[in-house]
Amino acid sequence: MVLFFLGNSHYSDSIFKIQKRIIRIITKTVRRDSCRQLHKQLQILPLQSQYIFSLLVFVNKNRGLFLSNSEIHNINTHYKCNLRLTSTNLTLVQKGVL
Repeated sequence: MVLFFLGNSHYSDSIFKIQKRIIRIITKTVRRDSCRQLHKQLQILPLQSQYIFSLLVFVNKNRGLFLSNSEIHNINTHYKCNLRLTSTNLTLVQKGVL
C-alpha cells in the first residue's frame, strides 16, 4: 500500500527508474533493452500499474466513501455508475489520500 501514497509524489519518477534498473540487473540485460517484456517475464507490474491497482483496491474496499451519479440524481445517463468524491475546499484535503 506504500505505492498508494508514493504514486502522487514527485519522487515516483525516480523510483520508476530505479525499478527499471533493478529489473535490468536481475535479468542481466543492457540499458537500451526495453523493460516491457522483462516485466512480463518476471511477472512484475510496472510502478504506474501498481499505483493504479492499489487505487482500485482502495476504492473497492472503501466503496462507502464514494457516491455514484445514480445516487445523486435519477437521470438515466451513460455515466450513472461513475463514482464521485465529496467536494472539498481545503487544498490539503484535495491533495491527500482520499
